[in-house]
Amino acid sequence: MSSPVEILLRSTHSLSEPANLAFTTVTVVLFVFLSYKTFKAKAYRFQLALFVTLLSLRITVYAFRAALARDKNQGIKSPKFIQYGASVLLIAGYLFFVEAVMSLTLAWIMKSRNIQMSKKSLYTLYASEHFLCLVVSIFGVVGAILLTGASSANDIKNSRILRALSGALFAALTLALMSVTALHYTEPQFKLSSNNRTKHRMLQMCILLLLQTCVLVEAIYRIWSAVKLQGFIIGSAAVPVLVFLPETLSALVLLIVPLNKVTASAQDAMEEE
Repeated sequence: MSSPVEILLRSTHSLSEPANLAFTTVTVVLFVFLSYKTFKAKAYRFQLALFVTLLSLRITVYAFRAALARDKNQGIKSPKFIQYGASVLLIAGYLFFVEAVMSLTLAWIMKSRNIQMSKKSLYTLYASEHFLCLVVSIFGVVGAILLTGASSANDIKNSRILRALSGALFAALTLALMSVTALHYTEPQFKLSSNNRTKHRMLQMCILLLLQTCVLVEAIYRIWSAVKLQGFIIGSAAVPVLVFLPETLSALVLLIVPLNKVTASAQDAMEEE
């Protein structure tokens, strides 16, 4: 039976130092530009700040993974905090990805329906959303921590169940969010509206569904990494394909798309009706 450390670090067995240095560099660049956009933003600053937090954690993760690859190539045993940080932070950081996309979805849907909420109500809504995501994320984090101190096959089994449960709940939450988004933006009255209004609403829907799909891909990775212990996907392609690419694509979308202008355009089009 594989040791707990070997299982936890399964996705670090085929690490490439140059690849992770490249991931670190790309993420640092995105972090700098998105931080600037967040600082200058007049709207959706909360959602952008969540994604900036995610990028800051990913910089640490990729730097740790590069260090692991370097130490492995040199035959050196990496410090425990680097070993566990590379895996635990990878799991924990996903919370901010989900929250950023969920918050943006709720904000856009409320604005498109012209729903006005007090600051207290908004705070309650975001706090409830954070609590829900935090609880689901804790399952995965506890599973990873439990694995580090596992002393029996039963401990390892429980760890895998908790991590898979976390991924499954996030996947279900994301699918529900995608369903709400699709239903909201394809309501009959929207289909019968003017071309200008329809165009902006469809743009909003496409952006949200793209971000939600990226979140879903990573949720699938969380399930896969909990139940699949070996193979190319887990050993070499998991983090680059199922974590780095979705998060980088989402960061680029948030960086390039003028979030306030998209919603403002849709609202203006609605008022023209």
